[in-house]
Amino acid sequence: MTRRIFSVMFLCVFFYACAGSQTASDNVQATAPAKNVSSEAAAGNQEQKNMQQQESARASQPAAPVVHYLYITRDTKMRKDPKNFGKVIVVLKKGELVEKISDSKNWVQVKSAAGKTGWVLKKFVFESK
Repeated sequence: MTRRIFSVMFLCVFFYACAGSQTASDNVQATAPAKNVSSEAAAGNQEQKNMQQQESARASQPAAPVVHYLYITRDTKMRKDPKNFGKVIVVLKKGELVEKISDSKNWVQVKSAAGKTGWVLKKFVFESK
């Protein structure tokens, strides 16, 4: 009878040990994905922080200046000064595209495709929008 009790106790301990090892391995497997999830969440948080830093860096950079282009509406003279008797630099042709630099009451300072800068009467240009 003691032998039978010893056998039963041995089997109980054996099964308990086996069940405990399976439970331990299940716990390890169960916690492993949880660690992956938390590491993925941490990686996601880091990625989100990186994106926010990039956006703030872009926001802090000065905006590129807006370039306005004008069409010449008829052949006209580009002058050195915004005056009717100013020295003529070049004659701009109808339909030519020029870059607007600045303007005054009746004149617009422009830069031609050839790179020359001068003044043209406003009534001879059309601003494309």
